[in-house]
Amino acid sequence: MTAIATIADTTDLWTPPFKWQDDTAVLGFVVMSGEAEVTAPAAPLLLTACTAAFIPVRQAINIRLREANAVVWLVDDADVTELVLDSILPVDETAATVIHDVFFEHQRPELHRSSALRFVCHQLQNRTRESAGAQTSDGLAASIVAYMQAHLDEPITLEVLEQEFGCNRSAIAKRFQSERGETPIRALARLRLDHARHLLQSTDLTISQIAHATGYKDLAGFSHFFKQHAGQSPSDFRNNCRWLV
Repeated sequence: MTAIATIADTTDLWTPPFKWQDDTAVLGFVVMSGEAEVTAPAAPLLLTACTAAFIPVRQAINIRLREANAVVWLVDDADVTELVLDSILPVDETAATVIHDVFFEHQRPELHRSSALRFVCHQLQNRTRESAGAQTSDGLAASIVAYMQAHLDEPITLEVLEQEFGCNRSAIAKRFQSERGETPIRALARLRLDHARHLLQSTDLTISQIAHATGYKDLAGFSHFFKQHAGQSPSDFRNNCRWLV
């Protein structure tokens, strides 16, 4: 089980418990408010409200807290491989809402806490794919897909892509179709559906929370979208996944 420390309105020096410390351990660290200065072997990091970092423990990490509310956890080995280490990452509104609900407002059970942390890791991975995709591919479509993956919880339209990439929507649509063989809107729907399936199958987030994580502000719109593309309701899909397990 993942070890978790919840920090509430603290100004002090925090060090990982001895039992967390080994050569390969990685800490996940999310600051909800206040500041935290992380003294790590790679480089010091200053985290402010709604930012996060994944930091190798390497036996000697100190975290200086200043009126901070934060969650620190020991990342499961299976989740470490795709994480960006020693960098400050933005925490989106959906992940911040989940953290506040699970760790500060209601103190949910251990199962919900572990599920919430997996979700936060997944969201932070999505946030970093945008820049990674732009660096590894010259295609406009690849950059657009990376942007979509990093902003699935936000409204994304051709107008938004037009502003983000400096191309008119007609040019975006033509180049995307040429490079990917599908329209940007169809690609976005597929990405959102895949993300929703992943969250329904591997987390205990409510369906309303998953709706927000996939860019839908109301449950009815998300349920209609999911049933239209997956052939069943979100709750039926989740129940069928649990039955298979």
